[in-house]
Amino acid sequence: MEEARRQRITAAICLVALLTAVSPAAAQWSLPRLGGGAALEPPAIASGLVIVVVWTTWSPRGGNIVDRLNRIEADWGNRARVLSVVFQESSESVDRFLRGQKLAVPVFLDSGNADFSKRHNVTQVPRLLVFKDGVTAVNVNLTDDPNPLIRGAIE
Repeated sequence: MEEARRQRITAAICLVALLTAVSPAAAQWSLPRLGGGAALEPPAIASGLVIVVVWTTWSPRGGNIVDRLNRIEADWGNRARVLSVVFQESSESVDRFLRGQKLAVPVFLDSGNADFSKRHNVTQVPRLLVFKDGVTAVNVNLTDDPNPLIRGAIE
């Protein structure tokens, strides 16, 4: 009797796990590139060192985001792929914000359901994500000097 009860409990736990698991299709995301070009998709962060900054045009902490992104690109661009993701904004508002500025990294739009930001637990912006061979090594608020955080992730 005890064995049958244990099997039922185990089966119930497995069923709950199966029903609450994220399906591979739901885990997928695709972010269009501002201005056109190849979209950002999971394979782009699956290998090597990839630095992503998630930001918005309206965040008071992101007023100098172009300078900060350009600094990260200058410091790490020869060792990592540096990308930016704009959270929940239209291409028009991002174009307006960037007009007259020279951003050295590609911009991708996480609009709609914000699948990328949800998947990677982005809770505040601007956010620094560092992926090492597809694994999130850093997920913190973007600091004025992110170099120690990035360096710590790759060493």
